[in-house]
Amino acid sequence: MLENMPADSRPPAAKKPEARARVSNGKVLFADCDGRSVAARRFRDLLDDLARDFGGRAALNTGELSIIRQCAALTVRAEALQVGAGARRAGGQRRARAVCERQRAAAGEPAPSPR
Repeated sequence: MLENMPADSRPPAAKKPEARARVSNGKVLFADCDGRSVAARRFRDLLDDLARDFGGRAALNTGELSIIRQCAALTVRAEALQVGAGARRAGGQRRARAVCERQRAAAGEPAPSPR
């Protein structure tokens, strides 16, 4: 591969840390959110708890942290839908079940067998 490169070409310079997204730098939880809502605080708590279960954020690679973020987000969504189902909102239980299925799939758990 290097033999095909022109002699005057240089490898690209390393990115500056400030050139990364705020989410990647850990400055914000997710884009377009100030992080002060009840759901954002719950997401942060779940993210910290799940990461701690797997040795802490420092021990996780980017892919593992992404899966943990997805599980935390799905958990927050499922909890919100469960509250809605408890208030007897139309379709709340169906949507909550669908989110739980996606959460199981994201965590690599098998689907429950039919009764």
